[in-house]
Amino acid sequence: PTGAITVQINPNPVPHSGARIPDAPGCANVQFTWFYDQVISETGGSAVTLTNRIDLFDDRETNNRAVNIVVPANGRTTVQTRWCSSARTAHSAQTRWTGTDASGRSISVLGPRVTLNMP
Repeated sequence: PTGAITVQINPNPVPHSGARIPDAPGCANVQFTWFYDQVISETGGSAVTLTNRIDLFDDRETNNRAVNIVVPANGRTTVQTRWCSSARTAHSAQTRWTGTDASGRSISVLGPRVTLNMP
């Protein structure tokens, strides 16, 4: 089988939280914050190892980093996601996940566009 990944966002749109994110240097003192889950499901019957995550915030690449997330065949995993902004406005976020399935085939999926509601 060939691995296939789908991404669901919970919730979307995301309500403003306002809870601080003290362990992220750029967010520690920022008052506008949002938290949501990305539920990543494997639907093709082959385990997938995600090795890269590119995050877009307001359509700009803000993070590009190596990850090591294994999604079992026909299984799922949840990635908790958070954002902060000093601008009191609505924003959007999106994540591109890349990796390989158990047979070494490349996998790339752009998750849904997430609406971060105005504070």
